[in-house]
Amino acid sequence: MQPGRPEGRLRRAGVALLTVAFAATFLVPTPASAKPKPSGGAASSAPAKGSTPTATPNVTFGIGPASAKGIDGRPYLNYTTSPGARTADRVVVQNYSTKPITLQLYTADATAGASGAIGFAARTNPGHDANRWITFAGGRSSLTLALKPRATQVLPIDVAVPANATPGDHLAGVLASFTGKVVGRSGQNVNLEQRVALRALFRVSGTIRSQMAIEHLNVDYHGTMNPFGAGSATVTYVVRNTGNVLLSGKQRLNLTGIFGSTGSRSKLVQLPLMLPGAAFPMRVRVSDVWPQLLMHARVTIAPLGVAGAVNPTLSPASAAASFWAVPWSLLTLVLLVVALAAVLLVWRRKLNARPAAHAAKKITGPALGEA
Repeated sequence: MQPGRPEGRLRRAGVALLTVAFAATFLVPTPASAKPKPSGGAASSAPAKGSTPTATPNVTFGIGPASAKGIDGRPYLNYTTSPGARTADRVVVQNYSTKPITLQLYTADATAGASGAIGFAARTNPGHDANRWITFAGGRSSLTLALKPRATQVLPIDVAVPANATPGDHLAGVLASFTGKVVGRSGQNVNLEQRVALRALFRVSGTIRSQMAIEHLNVDYHGTMNPFGAGSATVTYVVRNTGNVLLSGKQRLNLTGIFGSTGSRSKLVQLPLMLPGAAFPMRVRVSDVWPQLLMHARVTIAPLGVAGAVNPTLSPASAAASFWAVPWSLLTLVLLVVALAAVLLVWRRKLNARPAAHAAKKITGPALGEA
């Protein structure tokens, strides 16, 4: 085969593509985040999409509970305590990167987002609850930590629960934060903060209430143009943790009418872990709902506590609401059939009445032979 022919050009193009594929497969470095992490979690820092880095290395770091020797395997910091109690503990911070990094360590209260999910307060406003119960060496609420490449450092912390702490669960976090700069698409410098939180859960002794409530239950029925088809329903409600401990829960939804249960739906999601007082909005679309005029919806939630925690009672929460599911297309069809039947009946009676009237005229006419 001659090099100048099309076959030669195709062969050279194929060799070039294989070379590029080989380089992409074997020359791309493995990310550091693939390495083992502390049980508290790890975070990697990289520029946001649409940005380019400016002397900010990609870093991966983690934080977790520790003993004097290092990571001790606990999933998070967990304290069953009484008001006024005090204890000492440790956390470990690890730099998985191949470059030195400087981290800011601080404590912050847990917060409930709009969807009910748990987050942690910003460094500028860390809160006024359990975050103040944890301090670093010297009673500091924050510190700056410089770590060499692949370095690990164990830090002592002091845990002091105030005498006026209220019973129940209090959740805070020990956070490690890395801040760098990236250049946005328009050329401006943007501060990029990447942080990872180690949860610290306090169960303060006293009266424990494990309660959930279902609020604002509402059902909207959506009919169909098919008079013999099933419609759908949209069920909305809000689940609120009305107790003083962390709770999640399993949900169940039933739609019933005069002919029994109806509707098919995907499996309801398990509620996330919710802080005391937090609310979680739910919106469920139920298909194949056969309209049965006045219908009823019932939502039931079986509360679930934190794994390993002892809760005295976990009573189910439930709520019910009624709604109208009127088969308008079927009723319209029935009315049309009834109206058509009535028209046909009237028309038939008129047809039957005409021969009778004509016969009556013949009988009452002049007799034969009369002048």
